[in-house]
Amino acid sequence: MDTATYGDAQVIRFINENLVAMRAPTSSMPPWAQKYPIEYTPTVLVLDDEGREHHRNVGFVPPREFIADMLLGMAKAAKAKGLTAQAKTYLDKLSREYQGTKADNQAGELKRTMPA
Repeated sequence: MDTATYGDAQVIRFINENLVAMRAPTSSMPPWAQKYPIEYTPTVLVLDDEGREHHRNVGFVPPREFIADMLLGMAKAAKAKGLTAQAKTYLDKLSREYQGTKADNQAGELKRTMPA
């Protein structure tokens, strides 16, 4: 992930514009990270501003799939906070720019659970 995904220019730009990235060593998890059980690496979590987990991805993900997956996680977090319009914006971007990804398929399911 470090070279192929995290080193990708689009991924770097997406993270810088949308996320707060943190890395925790699995060999000695810091106290703040111990509440998020990690069995396999890499594991990427999408948390809200209160530290609640809304989405997780385990394993290698290529750049395009990674961005799509993060958009899905951001939509889940926004929906959970009652920010339906924001969640729909993320899902629309996901469907428009990342068609055919695994996250795009899951986005359709999430959209169906939201008010029109």
